Amino acid sequence: MKNLFFGLIAVAAAVGGAWVLVTSGSSDVADPGTAETTVAKPPVGEPEEEPRPRASEKGPWPKAVADESEFKFGSMQVGSEKEHEFVIRNEGEADLHLKAGQPTCKCTAFELADKVVPPGEQTTLLVRWVGKFKDDNFQHGGPVFTDDPEHTELRFNVGGIVDAAFELYPEDVWSIGGVSGTAGASIEAMILSRVYDEFSVTEVKSDSPYIQTAIRDASPAVLQGVRGKKGYVIEVHATPDMPPGHLETRVHISTDKDDSPMSVTVRASKSGPVRLLPLPGVAFSENTGGLRLGQFPASQGRKAELMVLADQEGMDGPLELTSIESNPSFVRVEMTPMGAAAEGKGRYKLSVEIPPGIPRGSRDTQNPGTIDMQTNHPSGQVLNLRFVYKAF
Repeated sequence: MKNLFFGLIAVAAAVGGAWVLVTSGSSDVADPGTAETTVAKPPVGEPEEEPRPRASEKGPWPKAVADESEFKFGSMQVGSEKEHEFVIRNEGEADLHLKAGQPTCKCTAFELADKVVPPGEQTTLLVRWVGKFKDDNFQHGGPVFTDDPEHTELRFNVGGIVDAAFELYPEDVWSIGGVSGTAGASIEAMILSRVYDEFSVTEVKSDSPYIQTAIRDASPAVLQGVRGKKGYVIEVHATPDMPPGHLETRVHISTDKDDSPMSVTVRASKSGPVRLLPLPGVAFSENTGGLRLGQFPASQGRKAELMVLADQEGMDGPLELTSIESNPSFVRVEMTPMGAAAEGKGRYKLSVEIPPGIPRGSRDTQNPGTIDMQTNHPSGQVLNLRFVYKAF
């Protein structure tokens, strides 16, 4: 008995690599000749990818030849762009069809001058790349697909060093250390380039009258040790008349290759009649004036104590703090007598406290907290502290 109901049958089948949807309004099997079909297409806005060239089964065939497949560009500046042309020849007997593949990085682009190269002719592959970040081993490239049955894929690469135009050594801070009252103190720093074969330092300027500089060419041996092309040694000298305490200033270096000068922090210290010394359990450096307060809950705060040892010569009374400038401003500083010391010396306890209930946060060596203290000592010495901490 013939089935009287009508139904909908959906049959999905893969035909020629595409999915085909077959529909019918009858329970009987649909006639393939009359079935309605829909072939899946790429999403709207996305172009169909160009197929790779395929070698013919029978000759004659092309022959893809590239004498150079790797280019060493040496060095380049961060943020700059370079390009290089590779030559692809057809030494075969049929047209050579080419398709540029996907580069290994978005910073690299391929551009073929011709996609079809007749026998005996040649074309070029232009490779452009951008050095976005410092990289001592920049290596990028990609494939070019061909219909040469013996070389269906040619790979091209560019490589080298991506570096800043200039480097300073040391990089962040130039620390002179202890300054003598008779001869001062000096260190040697350096500015170099791995990008420029030649450059000139046009000016070296210090923000402090107590820091002087002199410059000379770096020797080939020194440059070889730091892989530099050109460089200069900068002698940084703290003068003997520098006031006691810790000095922090900036030195600015200008070159003929850059409109903006490079700047670096310079620190020096000189012993005076007033000294800051650590008490047991406190991480403090007298040479740098650096205090490490460690990690602690913000709800509890943290306190550290130092000893102040002062030469009392010329003083009628005890040493006192006449002004205190701190950053952050919530830091509490207090100095109290500690009792008798050696003859002519005064001992005091300096308390540095981050009070309970401060906001969570931190200060590190790149952005330390600071405390600058004036005293009533006749020398006029200023006491400076730099501190780091993490409150969680």
